[in-house]
Amino acid sequence: MKIIKKNLIYCGIICVLGIGISVAGVYMEDDLLKSIGIAFIIVSLLKIAQLFILTRNDERRRKYELSMTEERIKYIASKSSSFVFYITVFCEVMAALILLIFGHAFAAGIVCYVAGAQVVLYLVLYIIFSRKY
Repeated sequence: MKIIKKNLIYCGIICVLGIGISVAGVYMEDDLLKSIGIAFIIVSLLKIAQLFILTRNDERRRKYELSMTEERIKYIASKSSSFVFYITVFCEVMAALILLIFGHAFAAGIVCYVAGAQVVLYLVLYIIFSRKY
């Protein structure tokens, strides 16, 4: 039940962020922001509904909690998230190079700062987690 409560909290936070993004989209008259916010809201509400359905059936709940604590699934999730991180940093660096080629130095600088911040955050979290675990 602890895992389900934690996931409910995460989904609630994503829903609140989606509401904030949607409100910002309405305020700035940006259809893309409104769409992203609405997508966050819908996905988080669907996940919350799924988790509530799981809490009603003990067998499904136990099966779900077992699958979430299984080492193989944790390993796969860890590998996929690190792979996505490497791909996004590579794509950001490539985008910065393309922006520099076309003469958009300011935008390239921002992309490089974002990529650098991601790498620094990754290293800091790696050090923290290696000491903790």
